[in-house]
Amino acid sequence: VTVSLIIFLGAATCAAFIGIGVTAAMDDQVDQFDRLAEDLVHQIQRAWEDYVTAASMIHGRCRGRNFTRADFRQTYEYLVGSGLDFQAAQFDPNITREERPAVEQEARDFYAQHYPHIEYRGIIGFETANSTTLEPRSEQDY
Repeated sequence: VTVSLIIFLGAATCAAFIGIGVTAAMDDQVDQFDRLAEDLVHQIQRAWEDYVTAASMIHGRCRGRNFTRADFRQTYEYLVGSGLDFQAAQFDPNITREERPAVEQEARDFYAQHYPHIEYRGIIGFETANSTTLEPRSEQDY
């Protein structure tokens, strides 16, 4: 009887310790998940705020018709220097028909001086709604 009582009390004590350990481990996992999820949410919020700030800055700088290639380059370098992760940036001013020849010549000269390995093809884009490749654009009204 005594041996049975010792075995029973030992088994009950072991079960209690295992139960406490498993419960504590599960609680720890839940706490760790909550902390990681909260950190991720804060990272996303900070990144969103960075993009909103960058978009506001870009919009403010690009509003005028006198935004130049040098202004674009300075804005681009500022964004790169800030550590903002983005795939591409492009300079797309609204160009009238009268301005187009001078703008294309200026661009040709700019690329020849700064990027001689790039063949400047003129103003390019998707010519029609069904276009699948970039091609030189004809003069079109907006």
